[in-house]
Amino acid sequence: MVSPDLLAADRPGAGVTRRTIEKEIERKRIEVAGPDPSPLERLLAERVALCWVAATQADAQYTRKLKEGMSLREGEYYGKRCEQTQRQLLKAIESLAR
Repeated sequence: MVSPDLLAADRPGAGVTRRTIEKEIERKRIEVAGPDPSPLERLLAERVALCWVAATQADAQYTRKLKEGMSLREGEYYGKRCEQTQRQLLKAIESLAR
């Protein structure tokens, strides 16, 4: 199940965006779980897929802010957010790979 906060369902056109993201998460989960995954592998694959979406969204938000212009403080925040989501993604991948 996908976190509603992650999909920001309150935005205009969010229904289409939500379905697109949900399909992408499902595709990524199946891709990383491999054939005939155990329940634990399915759970870890879901975590990888969700972390991948979070990292992708953090990178996209940072890129948008760079184009719009932002303060040094904002730049530090968005940069740290990108680093944090990348670390979470790598940890999820490592857990699945074990």
